[in-house]
Amino acid sequence: MSEYSEEEQRIFRIHAPRFWQALRDWLGQRCQALNAEKQRNLLEFELSPPSGAKIRRIDPAATVQVQFDEGTYRIRYSCGAGRGEYLFDLNTDKTLFLRDPYYRALTPEQVGEKMLNLLLGSPF
Repeated sequence: MSEYSEEEQRIFRIHAPRFWQALRDWLGQRCQALNAEKQRNLLEFELSPPSGAKIRRIDPAATVQVQFDEGTYRIRYSCGAGRGEYLFDLNTDKTLFLRDPYYRALTPEQVGEKMLNLLLGSPF
């Protein structure tokens, strides 16, 4: 984080937790919507302190774990053998966004969709 100015670090401190909250909210709502759509409990969403979330696929059993790292401004995930992370970064206009390892900008909803697709497609 030392490559960022004090103002840019302030943007991370203020907005990264909001992005994380938006992602958590979206994941919980999407799990409820998928359960309602399938008319059965397909997914269970659970918050895990201090800044994590877990989504379980009931049958066949699989889990994706998501963690927000406030120290490095990353969102890490794991699902079976699949692991990865999304980093917070700044646009030239100093707005915050999430990026994947290929430097593609993503919204919290797009990140959540990728995580759920990983979970739903997992053979584990």
